[in-house]
Amino acid sequence: HDTLERQRGELQKEKDRKLVALRSLNRRIAETGSELTKLARDRQRLEQLLDRINITEMSVPEDSVPFKKMRGQLLLPVAGNISQPFGADRNAGKTRWGGVFIDAPEGEPVYAVHYGRVVFADWLRGFGLLLIVNHGEGYMSLYGHNQAINRETGDWVLAGETIATVGDTGGQNKTGVYFEIRIDGTPSDPQRWCQSRADRAA
Repeated sequence: HDTLERQRGELQKEKDRKLVALRSLNRRIAETGSELTKLARDRQRLEQLLDRINITEMSVPEDSVPFKKMRGQLLLPVAGNISQPFGADRNAGKTRWGGVFIDAPEGEPVYAVHYGRVVFADWLRGFGLLLIVNHGEGYMSLYGHNQAINRETGDWVLAGETIATVGDTGGQNKTGVYFEIRIDGTPSDPQRWCQSRADRAA
């Protein structure tokens, strides 16, 4: 009788452990689905915003090199390590990064990568304080999760000019800058365009 009771107790403990594990797995699945939905909605908001922005052809100074000729020569917008590269799996492989996330300390300067005109400088859910620069000929750069934005829509910026400061706005759990380069609306790998930037090097 004692042996049977002991075995029954051990079986119950094992059953309880499996139940806890199952509940934990179901919770993770639910959270993953919820996160995937959130990321999809965030991306949709960005695409809708870019569709609404009126990108007009702009005059480029004669002494300014066109963006398309700067491939591999631009500097990243902030000094730091790229923790999420372009195209990397996101949310258990359900989505991919359309830009790069650069880890950097809060309050550090964020620089424009090239000459252009600010076409958006405001809050966008999922991206926090977001700034978008039109470089002409279909080229744009996007800078997200900023702590503060130093330029307004319509402002002209030069390469190396401070346009924002590093933050964690828009639901980030660490400070840094989300950076995209777009060509005719399609994301392009920023690391093919940009080199690493030294600390506070404009």
